[in-house]
Amino acid sequence: MNYQSPFKTCFNYMIQFEGGLSDDNDDNGGLTNFGISQKQYPNLDIKNLTMDEAMDIYYKDYFLPNRDLFKYGNEPYLFDCVVNMGRKTTVLIIQRSLNALMANIVEDGVFGNQTKKSLECKISSGLVPLYKATRSEAYRLITAHNPTQEKFLKGWLKRSCSIYY
Repeated sequence: MNYQSPFKTCFNYMIQFEGGLSDDNDDNGGLTNFGISQKQYPNLDIKNLTMDEAMDIYYKDYFLPNRDLFKYGNEPYLFDCVVNMGRKTTVLIIQRSLNALMANIVEDGVFGNQTKKSLECKISSGLVPLYKATRSEAYRLITAHNPTQEKFLKGWLKRSCSIYY
């Protein structure tokens, strides 16, 4: 497949955090391969999923529908966040980070005009450390609410703090 730029950069960054075949009882996704879960794709043969098939899924289901988020910088990091936490949480992380810089926008998880204007106004100059801190806090909250996820926290924090520049 001929992928739209900068997808390959985003994919290569994200895939370093996704393992191969896994079936951990505590993983909410169940059987997973290359980060693609049976829960999310119940009709897919996860065990025999190839890297190329996973790449196609990430492109069609994660990159293309969210490319509006990726045009303000830190594309690989935000793509990874969308893959791991979903669009709404990623937008909330962006909004909370902007608000820490005094943007005064509504934290609703919707990538609307307020959020876009704040990003365009270059309020975003200090966003990188704030993205890391806000995303790390979101992972800590997950484990606080669901202790079975605690064993994943170290890897999630590594993922969160390995921001791409």
